[in-house]
Amino acid sequence: PQSGTLPVLEGREPTSVRVDSVVNFPNSMSYNSLFNVSSGESGSIVWQEQTGPCTTEGACWMSPNFPQNYGANEDCSAELSGSAPIFAEEFHTESGYDMLWVNGEAYSGRNGPDDGIVPEGTIEWASDYSIQKSGWKLCIDEPQVEF
Repeated sequence: PQSGTLPVLEGREPTSVRVDSVVNFPNSMSYNSLFNVSSGESGSIVWQEQTGPCTTEGACWMSPNFPQNYGANEDCSAELSGSAPIFAEEFHTESGYDMLWVNGEAYSGRNGPDDGIVPEGTIEWASDYSIQKSGWKLCIDEPQVEF
C-alpha cells in the first residue's frame, strides 16, 4: 500500500486536495491514480483584520521588522478568518514588558503561546519604550494526517 501525508486544518475538512499516487507492483508495472477531496467550504484560513506595523508572509504573522528587532511603542492586532491552530516559529520579546496576547493570556520573553493553541478572537501585540528584541513569528498550523 502507498503511504503519505495529507495536510488538513484540525477540525476542518480541506477545501480541495489533489492527491497523486503511484503504486508499484512486483512485476515492474505501476498504476497512477488521482483523486480529489472537496468540502462545501471555500477559501483557506488566513490572517485578517490587521492593524499596526506587523506583517504577514504566507501563513505567518510577524512582529514589526522581524527577524530584526521590533521598535519601541508599537502595537498591532490581527485575527484568523476561521478556526485553526497556530504555533510560534520564533518568539523573543522583552520579558515582562513587550507582550503578545492570545485568548486573553499575555506572553513575553522566550515563552510564546503553546503549539496548537486555537485563537478565539483578536491577537494583540504591544512593545514599551525601552529594550527591543527580535520578536515573534506566528504561523497557522497544518497538521499532517496519515493515510
